Amino acid sequence: MIARATWDRLWLVVPFQAKRSASTITRWSVLSHSRTNTVSRDEMLLVLAANLLPLHLFAHSALRHYPESGGAIVAIASVAGSVPHPARLAYCTSKAGQIEMALDLAERRIRVNSIPPSLDLTDLTREVIGREVDPVSTLARRKGQHPLRRLGTPEEVGSAVAYLCSDDASWITGHDLVLDGGLTLAATAASFAGAP
Repeated sequence: MIARATWDRLWLVVPFQAKRSASTITRWSVLSHSRTNTVSRDEMLLVLAANLLPLHLFAHSALRHYPESGGAIVAIASVAGSVPHPARLAYCTSKAGQIEMALDLAERRIRVNSIPPSLDLTDLTREVIGREVDPVSTLARRKGQHPLRRLGTPEEVGSAVAYLCSDDASWITGHDLVLDGGLTLAATAASFAGAP
């Protein structure tokens, strides 16, 4: 079932370094809590249509604005696209697919990368945690899930986006720049816990 929808869209085609390139940053999300055997066709289509289709449609429309020198597309994805989560089939699939256009656009010198952050300390995060029975304990628990023992910040995500859009990242395409304070490392390590 669809738990919530967050329409936090930032769609920009902006000149970058005096029209030498253009950059597109995209972010939106619809979250689904269903497993392979419970997700309905309609739910799967809704989540893919909300999380994956807009990136394709926007990139398709934006291509005419990119100069011959190329540019960058950065999708704000989710660590759920890199590390599968239980009961999140549609959501994880939609987030994993966001980087697939990288090879198609490489011939036009348009680099496509994604930034899958873990939980960032945004106003929305504070609001959601504030609704918990014990917000202080919830925040401490969420921080403790990350090996760096803190949550990320919107500024850190913004810095990563700026880097991926810059000439310093001109050799990077098709990459997930994971910003998660080590959360995916912890998940991987936990899966091997107790293994010989």
